[in-house]
Amino acid sequence: MAQKVKIKAILKNAHIVKTVWEANPDFQMGDVQLNDFSMICETAEGLAEEYSRKRIELTGLKYNRDDKVKELNVLITRFRSGIRGHYGPDSPQYEQSGATRASARKSPKRKSNLARESSSGNRRVKL
Repeated sequence: MAQKVKIKAILKNAHIVKTVWEANPDFQMGDVQLNDFSMICETAEGLAEEYSRKRIELTGLKYNRDDKVKELNVLITRFRSGIRGHYGPDSPQYEQSGATRASARKSPKRKSNLARESSSGNRRVKL
């Protein structure tokens, strides 16, 4: 499983590294220079800020979407109830609306005595 990227902690550590690196400009890390590190750090900060702004924007959009979907679900339920009341619970129209006709429903099955006793924790077997 992939690890979660801890943005705030990494950016905080990047500022610490940048401060230390600026205090020791003669330090070199392979082909990465202080300027390269600073550019990557600034780009990462900018992207993190942009993500935060868009996340807030999307959160508002998500709540609006959820409200409209809930409102739509209420209307669907009302429609199906109206169809059921007008045509009946076993009508083809009721089934066409996406509901299950009364004749298509399975009747509940009783558990046998053996199954009830085993589920309640008793281990006695009835003969």
